[in-house]
Amino acid sequence: MPTTQAASTPRPRKLEPELFGPLEGTPAMVTNIPDLFAGDEKFLGKLVRKKRVALWQAVAPILDGVLGPDERVLYAAPAMQKPTSLQVIGLGHWAPYFHRVLLVFTDARLVEILLDFRGTSPETRIRYFAWRNVCDVRLRLLGLTLLPASGKKHRWNVNVRGDRKLLKLLLPRMRNRLRWETACSPGTVPSSLCPTCYGVLAEHPASCHACGTVFRSARVASLLSIAFPGAGLLYAGRTVLGVLDMLAEFAGFGLLAAALATEGSHAEVLTLVGLGALCFVVTKAESMHVGHIMLARTVPEPSGHRRRWTRLGIAGGALSAAAIAGALLLTATFAARLDRDLDFSAAGTAWTGSRNPTEWRGFADDPAMRSQWTHARGWTVSVFAYPLQHGMTPGSFRASFLAEAKTQGAKFLVQDTAVPRPFGGYHFVRETEDDRGARVDLVDYFIADEAHSDLHQLLMVVDRDDAEEAEETLQEMIAHGRWIDAKAPAK
Repeated sequence: MPTTQAASTPRPRKLEPELFGPLEGTPAMVTNIPDLFAGDEKFLGKLVRKKRVALWQAVAPILDGVLGPDERVLYAAPAMQKPTSLQVIGLGHWAPYFHRVLLVFTDARLVEILLDFRGTSPETRIRYFAWRNVCDVRLRLLGLTLLPASGKKHRWNVNVRGDRKLLKLLLPRMRNRLRWETACSPGTVPSSLCPTCYGVLAEHPASCHACGTVFRSARVASLLSIAFPGAGLLYAGRTVLGVLDMLAEFAGFGLLAAALATEGSHAEVLTLVGLGALCFVVTKAESMHVGHIMLARTVPEPSGHRRRWTRLGIAGGALSAAAIAGALLLTATFAARLDRDLDFSAAGTAWTGSRNPTEWRGFADDPAMRSQWTHARGWTVSVFAYPLQHGMTPGSFRASFLAEAKTQGAKFLVQDTAVPRPFGGYHFVRETEDDRGARVDLVDYFIADEAHSDLHQLLMVVDRDDAEEAEETLQEMIAHGRWIDAKAPAK
C-alpha cells in the first residue's frame, strides 16, 4: 500500500500509544503508515495489521472532520457494542454484526464510529464520550466498560487479543493522566455527531440544525412496514434485511392463505384467522422494531426520497389490503367437501336408520358421524364419512388408521379388502373388551367414494359369539346400499 495519498484524501492521524508515558516492555510507538505504529507487530498479526490499516484509512475523512487540529490519537481498536436484549431479539444471530464499531481513543475523548456489517468501512452514526464526563474505563476479560459521571454504563467487546494487551497497558496511564475518578463531572454522554458536517446533534434528531441534513424517519419506516412486507427496511437502506423480511412474510401469508382456502370447518377457519392476526401483529412489530434499530443511526435522506417511498407505501398498502381480502374471500374455496352419503333403507325392514343425533347410541358429538342403523337383533352400525384432504388417498388414510390403532394396542383379527359389491375399500376386525370386560369384536368396513375423494366408515360392535352372524348380516346390508346426495344430520 503506497504511503502517499491524493490531495483530496485526508492523511490518517498518527497513533501515539505512548503519549501519556512509555508502555512497559514496548518500544516507542508512533504511527508509520502502512504500519500502524512502530512495534505494532508485537501486538497484531500481519493479516490483522493489513485490515487495520485499510480501516484506519477508510475512517480518515471522518476523523479529519471530527477531531480538533491539536487533538491527538492514542489508539484505535475495532469492537462490538454490546446490543440490548431487545436488539438481540430483533436481530437474532446478526445482532453482533450490526453493532461493529471502531473505538478511537484521543487525549480529549473516546470517539465511536459505527462500522458496516463486515466491519470494513464506516456507517453514518458517530458518537463521542468526552473524558471530562467519564469517571472510568475498565477492561475485564473481553469487555470494555465506560462509566460516565451520569447515565448508564456503556459496554463493548474487544475481540482481538493484541488490542486487549495494548489497552491493558494504556488505560492505567490514561486514568492517571486524565484523573477520571476525581475530575469527572456530569454531562451528556454520548454526544452524537452529524455524518455530514460533524456538528453535535440533538437527541433523536429529524435533521441537523447546522447543515440542514434530513435523516430518514423511523415513523415513516414503521408505516411502510405495516403497509407492505419489507418496505420499512428497504426505506432504511437495509436491502438484504428488507428482502429477507419480505420473503418471510410472503411465505407465511402464502401458507395461511392456502390453509384458509382448503379448510372447510368453521371452527378451524376462525382459529386460522386468529392465528393469522397474531402473526401479523408479531411480524409487523418485529419489522418496525428492526427498522427503529437501523434508523437510530442518523441515516441521511436524499431529496425526494421520502416522497417516493410514501407513494410506494400507499400502493403497497392497497396491494396488501387486496391480498388479505382475497385470502378471506377464497376461504374454503378448495376445501374437501362431502358430496354423497350412504343410504341402506333398501336393506329391508330388519334395518332401521336414523340421521338424528338425539336417537343415536353413542358418537352423537362426533362431527364425522352421518347416520346410524339398527338391526332387529339389536346390532348397531355407525356410519362415518371423511372427505379426503388434498393429497390424501384411501391408501394413505388406511395406513394412518392402522398406525393409530396399533399405538392404542389394537389386536387385528382381519385385514383385507373384502367389501361387498358394488363398492370398493377395505375391511378390518379388531378384538377388544367392553365396559364389563367381555370380549367383543369391532368390525370396520371402509367404503371409498373414489369419484368424489371421500371415504365412508361403517363400524359395528358385536359380542364374540355373534360376530360371524352379525358380519354376514352387515355384508348383506352393505350390498343393498346406495349413494345419495350428502345431507347433514339433523341438529
